[in-house]
Amino acid sequence: MLEFLMRFFKKLFFLLLAFFLIGLLCLIPAYIVVFKILPLKDPDFLFNRNTIIKTLSGETRVFYNDAQTHLGAFFDINHRVYVPYGEIPEDIVNALVAAEDARFWKHNGFDFRGFSRAMLHNIRLRKLRQGGSTLTQQTVKNIFGREETSVKEKWKELINALRMEKHFNKEDILEFYLNQFHVSGTGKGVAIAAQYFFDKNARDLSLAECAFIAGSVKGPFNYDPFIQKTLEAKEAAIQRGEARLKYVLDRMVSEKYISAKSRDSALATPLQFKHGDFRFSLSTTLAMIEEQLNSEFYHDIFEKHQIEDWKKAQLQIITTLDADYQDAASRAMQNNISNLQVRLGGFTLPKAEFPNRATKARKGDYLYGSIDSVAYDTLGKINEITLSFGQLKGFVDSKALAQFGKSVQGDPNKILAAHLARGAILLVSVIDTAKVNGRVPCKIETEPELQGALLAIQNGKLLANQAGFHNTGYNRSFNALRQFASSWKPLLFGLAIQHHWNYLDEIENTFNLFQYQDQFYFPRPDHKNKGDVVSILWAATRSENIASVWLLEHLLDKLSDEEYQSVAMQNNYLQLEEESDRAYYERLRDDLGLTLTAQAKNEIEFSKAKARLVKHYEYEGFLQKARNLKQLFYGRFVEKALKQKTTTADQRKLLNHNFLRYKEILRTRSAKELDPDLYLTLPPLESIQLFEHFNLADFKRLTTLIEPTDPEDNYYDIQSLRHWPDFNRSLAMAEFARFLKQIGVQQKLQKVPSMSLGVNDISLAELTVAYQTLLTGKTFKALDGDWNDVSLIQEIRDKNGRILFKNEMETQKILNDTTTAQMGVLLRSVFENGTARSQVQNIKVYSKDKQVSLLYPVLGKTGTTNSYRTVAFVGAIPTYNSNTNGITLDSVISVGSYVGFDNNKPLQSGRTRIAGASGALPQWAEFSQEVIQLRKESDKIDFLDMKLLSQKKLPIQFVAEKGSIPVSAVTGLIDTSSGVRLIDIPWIDISGYSPYMLITQADTNSNNMDTAANRGIDSLSSKMRILTDTSLFLQNQLPTNKLLHSSSPEEDWELPADFSGKAQFVPIEPDFDNQ
Repeated sequence: MLEFLMRFFKKLFFLLLAFFLIGLLCLIPAYIVVFKILPLKDPDFLFNRNTIIKTLSGETRVFYNDAQTHLGAFFDINHRVYVPYGEIPEDIVNALVAAEDARFWKHNGFDFRGFSRAMLHNIRLRKLRQGGSTLTQQTVKNIFGREETSVKEKWKELINALRMEKHFNKEDILEFYLNQFHVSGTGKGVAIAAQYFFDKNARDLSLAECAFIAGSVKGPFNYDPFIQKTLEAKEAAIQRGEARLKYVLDRMVSEKYISAKSRDSALATPLQFKHGDFRFSLSTTLAMIEEQLNSEFYHDIFEKHQIEDWKKAQLQIITTLDADYQDAASRAMQNNISNLQVRLGGFTLPKAEFPNRATKARKGDYLYGSIDSVAYDTLGKINEITLSFGQLKGFVDSKALAQFGKSVQGDPNKILAAHLARGAILLVSVIDTAKVNGRVPCKIETEPELQGALLAIQNGKLLANQAGFHNTGYNRSFNALRQFASSWKPLLFGLAIQHHWNYLDEIENTFNLFQYQDQFYFPRPDHKNKGDVVSILWAATRSENIASVWLLEHLLDKLSDEEYQSVAMQNNYLQLEEESDRAYYERLRDDLGLTLTAQAKNEIEFSKAKARLVKHYEYEGFLQKARNLKQLFYGRFVEKALKQKTTTADQRKLLNHNFLRYKEILRTRSAKELDPDLYLTLPPLESIQLFEHFNLADFKRLTTLIEPTDPEDNYYDIQSLRHWPDFNRSLAMAEFARFLKQIGVQQKLQKVPSMSLGVNDISLAELTVAYQTLLTGKTFKALDGDWNDVSLIQEIRDKNGRILFKNEMETQKILNDTTTAQMGVLLRSVFENGTARSQVQNIKVYSKDKQVSLLYPVLGKTGTTNSYRTVAFVGAIPTYNSNTNGITLDSVISVGSYVGFDNNKPLQSGRTRIAGASGALPQWAEFSQEVIQLRKESDKIDFLDMKLLSQKKLPIQFVAEKGSIPVSAVTGLIDTSSGVRLIDIPWIDISGYSPYMLITQADTNSNNMDTAANRGIDSLSSKMRILTDTSLFLQNQLPTNKLLHSSSPEEDWELPADFSGKAQFVPIEPDFDNQ
């Protein structure tokens, strides 16, 4: 038996040996064919330098929303600064090899050892984590692409890698690789990466910078701090970059390219990222598309369709952008910024080194031209300049030169003298597309240092985006975080109206002391001739600072206890069911900075009593008393504020209007009353004025209403919490921040009393999205994004036209129709009566014969930061609704606009100041006018309608509109006083709400008013009553001759409050919007 087994295994051994030898004999020729013969062949003539360079520029094309008009491509060769191998820093080469393919210099394109090691690693992990491909294989894949993930494609890739090694040396392969990887949206290759990340030439990079670039070649967007939308995302990208840098440097030490000491030295100093400009910038639109298509969402789609490199797959990307809208945005912004730049800083020569290469141009296009020739007249003055833009040619004639000299207030011959050599670059705009002697007429433009952005969104889709003067490089619409000042105010007004405030409600506009815990804030008034109290409508119309801050503090006043409790719960301010009193106390203290001390409980009881007394005074007709009592605060930390040297006399007066101070005064008075000798000599309490319209008797009355604190009560009930001033202010700010996120503001916000004045940095896109929601009541979500992300990609097709992906929009309603209607009235009033009225006559529709024009009801709000660092205008174009046969807010085009320097320096020169109405509004208005024309809105208008002709403007069909109502031109409140100039505004009839109307006004002298009231004059003659029939009131109480719209002294309300002849300024436009 043993002998039998030995014979069996011997035969089996020889059989296996025979199979092995036969296999080996078969493998040897296969090896020779695969690794020796096939690599020598080049059947498709691919492996030569010219073909490689041409293949590198293979394109995936991008189109506008008509799927016909070409927008751009990924990637044209012009987006690379090609660097020969000899000029690539050695550290980059070594870092790349160490990190990606340590045996690169030894293998022939395929590394058996590296492949085996990768497979064993994958087997241990039980998942495919490493591919084992060499740099040569990666180069081949990047150049020729991979149509699908299959054995056939892998085999083809292997053969091509071996061919690459046979036809090119190792240095050539690295040169191809390092010149073709793309750099986060803006170009290709190592030279672009050096400029993009560090603003350096490649030869000047440090070891750490070389290692970072080498480590980021497979996915630079993962480590790019410049494209991140939030601070958290930016920090995460930097942390990923630091981890990757350490890995690469460790690999360089392991492979003995550098010493451990060099590695430690390189890691000792954090990388200093500096965003640099470079010769060929990708358009901001293409950069946005690339960022999206590199996302996990699209990665899964491409993987499903076996697309390895979407840039090389010859896809057709159809965007939501409208080509005509984009042209309009480009022209509007370039015209505006060019004009502003000349007024601010004179003429600046272009920094560009290369001309545009164009075959055609449209009227208004801005182009860099290379000077071909300069002609002079007999006096030696420039007569004509000819320019080249590639195939397109242009010229600047003597007339255009004279206009240029006039605009820059200088001699063109002197200004251009040093810049007229052949090949020098000038920035020009095309005057007309009609050629003269084969050239288009042009005019010289200044190279702007000033920048800005203009974008338009409709139903969540991006229609146009001009994210800078040239719309290349940095995306100022989506990535620039700036303060937009008073353009924020409507965001607060929208939330207030949603929380039951009405656009005609009265709000405080004078008492400018606001306290939050131990801090006091004194916002300055915006302009002269403001109302002491105003409506929310007028706070928007005239951009009132104090009123806006006051409204944020009183945001939740009109909520019921149940609604207040719901808001508190939504913002995590309430005590949880399982939370003990102690735990809740500590959470309020530690997380929200709210400490419920014994003094805080006293303040709660004070606030409850004050609220009751205010209602009494309002009922009794003592409106001024009620108003000033509302501003009385408890008085914590007042001594600290009074001791500050910066506290002004007016601020001291407001600080002294506090309960604790008056309590001491009353205590002293009460002590004196106990002295029989002094009692009869004491003046009446009513005669001791503590504050305007508020005396010691009023204060004593208040003290009688204050309940003593209950030591057994924890004061965690909703009534107590809403009367705790610090809790209420904190919750109001938290609720505002929550609402802002809900409508599209994604940045982390400072919760401070000045939130509504735009002190937080956000992007223009976020603000424009928020306005879309304020006016439509809707938020939007595309398949490839989150709620409020702007949709840019409409459809993706393969090279044969087959649809791979089609986007869809989801909608949710978050604001009711009466809220959006009131917001429409507010933002239209800004044009008709407020800070945007300089452009109201420039936005119209015209009859076909151009004989009749009607104002088009666009909407918006200005914004100007302190020191004029950013000026903005954000608003919307209402559109025609065929269902209602009129213009509505159902589908507005939300448009955002800003102007500012990238370094945030002030927009001023000498006495010239640029504000929102004079800086950002003109380009907004020019764009909107062109969009209205492009939409052919005039074709939908009946120009024979007598009502329209008499009003000379198109109305918006507001939900629940019931005619019009007159308001004071100073306050925006309904006012029946004689001599008050009134303005007609739409009346939105809100269920359960009627405006307060003045039947008669008391004497403006406060003493007379109080005396009259004390004598028992009928209180109805000195207080407001609720009007239940607004139409009857308008008919009987307000004569039509009081609706005056002529100029009056109030017309200079937009001047700053501190304006005087000694501090003059010269605004570019007649309107001056200080906020």
